[in-house]
Amino acid sequence: MAVLGNQYSVPIIHVGAPVIARVHRERVALWRDAELLVSHARAPDGAHHRVVEPEHFAPLFGRKPRAQVMLYRQALLELGVVAHRYIGELSRRQRARLREEILRVYALYQQHGAAALLEAMERAKRLGAYGAAYLHALAGGPALSAADIPPLALADAPAQAEIDRALSAYEAYVRVSEVVS
Repeated sequence: MAVLGNQYSVPIIHVGAPVIARVHRERVALWRDAELLVSHARAPDGAHHRVVEPEHFAPLFGRKPRAQVMLYRQALLELGVVAHRYIGELSRRQRARLREEILRVYALYQQHGAAALLEAMERAKRLGAYGAAYLHALAGGPALSAADIPPLALADAPAQAEIDRALSAYEAYVRVSEVVS
């Protein structure tokens, strides 16, 4: 819903319905009839910001799983500079597992809150540890099993399947080298 130059989300079942906005100093409350749908933090007037709660779009996530990841990622990025840098690097390093990582980091955000998640991100960044499992451990979650920790993903490293070869492939190389010597 457009209010004072910004867009505020409402639960998807209320899109297109008549909604009343009550603008307060710090918040924008959106009502339908006598039901409070949502109370958003107020964005600066005329800033053209999109203020979104990803849960408003939950009914669509089954049909549009990428939308869920992008909404959660955007919500995490909006936590500030620390989150922006961490999520950016996490996205680069964990590209193949980005969906799982973002969903798990967002779950940590919901579980522990912004302050604890940002502190964990700062500590993980100093350690060079990029992944939801590391944030989970640093945020004070219960101990993880080895199955919970994702495989280490190095930037620009080939997949292990591309590296593993039969020893016979190397023997041919050694024989050629011995003849040349």
